[in-house]
Amino acid sequence: MEERTQRLLLTHQRSAGNVGHVQGGWQARRRDTTGGPLLATGTYIMLFERAPDGRWHIVYHAWTQDRNAAPDRRDAQTQW
Repeated sequence: MEERTQRLLLTHQRSAGNVGHVQGGWQARRRDTTGGPLLATGTYIMLFERAPDGRWHIVYHAWTQDRNAAPDRRDAQTQW
């Protein structure tokens, strides 16, 4: 079975009225078929809108992956 882990790192958040946004970084790890962990990182932004019932809903989510975030297996033991 494949093991996957993802983390969102919050760096900024703000809301005004019925709209808001959060942004930050993300990290993903997956153990491949040979057992070695693979790591990818990047940034994200999410825009939210408050519904009439008061709950917040994601209305837009964009992310990018860092180009230099594909380390070879010797560097994949990075802890986060």
